[in-house]
Amino acid sequence: CTIARKGVKASFENLYILEINTKNSGISGSMFVVSADSVKLSLNNVVDDGNQYMVIMYSGSWDDFSITNCIFRNGVNEAGDFYTMQLLSPNLYLPTQPADSVIMDDNTFFCDNGGPAGPSYANYLSFCHNSVVLAMFGWAPGVYGNAKVNDNIFYGVDAGGESKSEFLWMDDPY
Repeated sequence: CTIARKGVKASFENLYILEINTKNSGISGSMFVVSADSVKLSLNNVVDDGNQYMVIMYSGSWDDFSITNCIFRNGVNEAGDFYTMQLLSPNLYLPTQPADSVIMDDNTFFCDNGGPAGPSYANYLSFCHNSVVLAMFGWAPGVYGNAKVNDNIFYGVDAGGESKSEFLWMDDPY
């Protein structure tokens, strides 16, 4: 799904997304692409299974993302990329887009490479009541304004990162 019009409000609820084709191989691509400014994207009670890239990739500025009560599981990596499956990521080739607000509450991340990820910068961030289990966790967004991060469970998580010399544009806002 591509959202390419400024100011659009899009809401997706009660979905099961299986990202494996009939030949039992993964579909590499972003499930949601936000390429406009000031978009409000909401996911509630969505299950994304078998993602091989980004669930949400955005290249707009000052977008709002609300991801609640969702399950992201079995996010696999492409050969040699530890951070392939990410829930929310700015366009890796233009990673300077700030988000307005990012709410990731009451979600489960199970067996995912990349984990929740996040924007380069946001005015407001809430990451509360999430369970991150058996995941590669490469997440460290910057926040211009307020942030709330509490009551999360991390179990069997490998936290890591790549330096700018290893991956020239990886999560580097400037």
